[in-house]
Amino acid sequence: MVFVNNNCLLFNKSIKQYGTNIYIFVIISFLIIMSYEAGSKECRHLIDAKESLLSAMDALSNINSTDLIQNQIKDIYKKLEQMHDNRKKIESASNYL
Repeated sequence: MVFVNNNCLLFNKSIKQYGTNIYIFVIISFLIIMSYEAGSKECRHLIDAKESLLSAMDALSNINSTDLIQNQIKDIYKKLEQMHDNRKKIESASNYL
């Protein structure tokens, strides 16, 4: 794409130079916001436990004959997810009081 106006050419060049940096900045900002999602220590512990289970499932996916264990971990993950949802409801209700 050719621009007649030099200002547009400079603008286009700066987007190419800094576009990746801006993209990375947005991702990092999102991750920082998400890392503070926990409203209480209990929520933080539930989130940590769920992340640990996901990590274990990922490791087990590379090992033969671990389907039963992976299914058990999925069931535990679902229970933790329910506990986390319940905790978020409790905290949300207390924030409105």
